[in-house]
Amino acid sequence: MQIIDNFMRDEWPKHIHNLLDGHEFPWYLYKQTSYDEDGYQQMVHTFYRDNTIASNHFLALQPLIYELERQTSYQVKRTDRIKANLLFNRSITEEQKQKVIHSDMEVPNYVSLIYYVKDSDGDTVFYDDDKKTELMRVKPKANRVVIFDSRIWHTGELPVENQSRIVISGIYEVK
Repeated sequence: MQIIDNFMRDEWPKHIHNLLDGHEFPWYLYKQTSYDEDGYQQMVHTFYRDNTIASNHFLALQPLIYELERQTSYQVKRTDRIKANLLFNRSITEEQKQKVIHSDMEVPNYVSLIYYVKDSDGDTVFYDDDKKTELMRVKPKANRVVIFDSRIWHTGELPVENQSRIVISGIYEVK
């Protein structure tokens, strides 16, 4: 697992923050926060999925792939999915939180990248295979990424102190 602060250069972090946190960006309601129906809603914008560009804003995210390859040893073979998630302030119980622990892929040679668009609470929490033993927490900080094996169990906690939590997540097949 890698955590890299100040991941993107120049004006890109400000541009992407203004785009995703702006009033004209198209967000869509998803009735789950992970792959299974968990009953917790979030706003999502899908940029790329099923080998298809799914958003007019897709090109704005190309620098993420470039920086992933430049700052790590990974070479992207294929992009599986890129999306942005917007979670709003609310609290849930420990039992409810357990429902949204997930892994992004079940096969090797995939990495997940989570890019934090803005400072917030609502950590990303990583778990052992038992989905109970906490391995690590990553606090949302603007222009920070966490890159990890897509098979690792994790969840994004809801913000309680801040109004919202915005991340861009990508899943990449790598060599």
